[in-house]
Amino acid sequence: MPYLRPIDRLAYRSQHWSFLLQTTLLQEATRWMSRMPRPRLSGAEVRAVLRRREELHARDLANVEAGLYPR
Repeated sequence: MPYLRPIDRLAYRSQHWSFLLQTTLLQEATRWMSRMPRPRLSGAEVRAVLRRREELHARDLANVEAGLYPR
């Protein structure tokens, strides 16, 4: 199994954060133009979403280490 260097992990994490930022900005612009308010989320819901995002990132890194994605 290939080993991911810390710089590779940082690169993948940065890429994931850039995707998150882009989609958040697009969603907020769409809400602003359509005048749809952002739904209110409880603290538990926010924590669940953040946990699921971390789990997705961990799975993605595991797939890279397994050779399923190119570096």
